[in-house]
Amino acid sequence: MKFTTRELVTMAVFGALWGLVEISLGSVFHAIDLPLSGMALSIIGVMVASIGRLFVPKRGSTIFIGVIAMILKLFSIGSAVIGPMIGIFAEALIAELILDVFGKPSILAFIFACMGASLWTLVQPFVTGLLLSGATCWSSGSTCWTWARASSAFPIKPPFGLCWFWSSFTCSSADSAAGLPGNLVWC
Repeated sequence: MKFTTRELVTMAVFGALWGLVEISLGSVFHAIDLPLSGMALSIIGVMVASIGRLFVPKRGSTIFIGVIAMILKLFSIGSAVIGPMIGIFAEALIAELILDVFGKPSILAFIFACMGASLWTLVQPFVTGLLLSGATCWSSGSTCWTWARASSAFPIKPPFGLCWFWSSFTCSSADSAAGLPGNLVWC
């Protein structure tokens, strides 16, 4: 799809905003060891991209915004972080696909885009573990499960724990995407 110069500049501005959020808040969240920081950054980033999609309601605009944010993530303090860069691109791709299904921009489309992109944070350890470090899916999965049990306030059993883990993140992202106050964990 062809974009005008004005649309390209608009997408670049929103991509820069997403990249700035990833670099600044990502560093702060990492420094204070905030749990679920990737999900929070995912939701905030896709919210920025969704607002950019309002200004440029064409196919490919969300991916373009994500690519700009991904390129800016190269300039993070320390070193180039490949895992978050893959995450940013995947989140932009998922959001683009969901927004394309809805067609016209709407609040419901943006909520589903934020939810879908935030769910990537559950899949990312498997993908990046397999691609980058050659880890098997089992070791990545057991690492995620150990982390989930450690970050929860109560001991969880495998079947119930997985349902709680999945639903709490989905409801949290929907709550955040809708701009509602508070944090809906039990839905």
